[in-house]
This record gives sequence, structure tokens and C-alpha cells, in this order.
Amino acid sequence: MRTTDEERAWEKKHILGQREKYLNTNVLQKIAEDDGYRAKVELLESRVADEADWILDIGSNTAGECEYLVHRGHYVIATDINEFALSISKVRCR
Repeated sequence: MRTTDEERAWEKKHILGQREKYLNTNVLQKIAEDDGYRAKVELLESRVADEADWILDIGSNTAGECEYLVHRGHYVIATDINEFALSISKVRCR
């Protein structure tokens, strides 16, 4: 079992090491090419009543799904305990 400090160091290395990959991901292309990811996003969107709904995404990681839902007209509040992933989310969803 990792200590909190070890976990945070791993998160920082893992997430920030893939920062450019996350920022350069075309979410629409990923949905078109990845059946599992498309099913996940479609399930999320099916739970939202209409385009003006607010979505609270707890544990949003790097906010790929949030990025898509914002493009579809939803309002999203993304949060995550992983400050490194959240820093990428902020850039991604500007």
C-alpha cells in the first residue's frame, strides 16, 4: 500500500507525463473510434434531461467527457481530488 505522498508523486508523474496527450486528444474522434468510450459518453448524456442542464462531474480526471458534454450544450462543473488532472481539465475546457 502506498503512502499519501507516494500516491501523489505517482499521480503527478503519471498524469503530467501524459499532459500533451490529454490536451491533444480530439474527443469527437475518440468517440467515433472507441466503442467503449462512446458507450460511456452516450450513457452519461442519456441521463441529462435537456441541453441546459448542469452536470456535476465528481472525479472528472482530465475532463474528456466534460469537454464533449460542453460541446453538446451542457454546463459542467468538473472536480477531482487529483490536482494534476484537474489542472489539465482547466486548460482543456476553457
